[in-house]
Amino acid sequence: MIHQVRQDVTLIAGPTPLPTPVGARRLDVRTAQEMLEAVLAAIPQASALMMAAAVADFKPVAPAGQKIKKEGGIPRIELQATPDILAAVAAFKGEKGWPRLTIGFAAESQDLLANARSKLEAKKLDFIAANDIGATDAGFGMEDNRVTLLFADGRVEALPLMSKAEVAEVILERVVALL
Repeated sequence: MIHQVRQDVTLIAGPTPLPTPVGARRLDVRTAQEMLEAVLAAIPQASALMMAAAVADFKPVAPAGQKIKKEGGIPRIELQATPDILAAVAAFKGEKGWPRLTIGFAAESQDLLANARSKLEAKKLDFIAANDIGATDAGFGMEDNRVTLLFADGRVEALPLMSKAEVAEVILERVVALL
C-alpha cells in the first residue's frame, strides 16, 4: 500500500517583490502584529515552522500620517517593542505541542555561536541556522552563504560555503530527518 503524504506550505510574508514558491499558499501581511496573528492561526495545522526572517524589533508609538518634512527639524520618535513571534510560538508549542518542529535563523554581527545558542534556548527552537552577517564572502547581497546549524540536543553542524539554494536544501533535509 502506498501512502501519500500531504506537503502543504504556507508562506507568510511581509511586503516583498520576491515571487511565491511554486505550490505554496501565500499570506501577505504588513505589520508585526499581522504576522503574529497569521503565524498563530497557521501553526495548529503545521508540522514545522521555519521563521526565515525577523520582523523589526521596534515600531513607532505614533506613526506619522504623512511625510515628515525636514523644515520642522529633527523629529523625536518614540519607539515600542513589536511582538516576539517566536516567543509566542514557543508558548503555544509548550501548551499545545504544535508545531512539532520550530526552526529559527540568527543573523549576527558578533558572537555568532553564543548569540545563536542563546536564541535557540530562549525561543525553545529545535534548531537554528546561524549566519555571520559580517562575513565578506557570504551572506546579504551575495549568492553564497556559510551557516552553522545549532541543534537543541547540543549538536553543531558547520556548513561550508555554498549557494543559498544549497543551504536551503540542507536545512530542509534536517527538517525531514527530524520529522
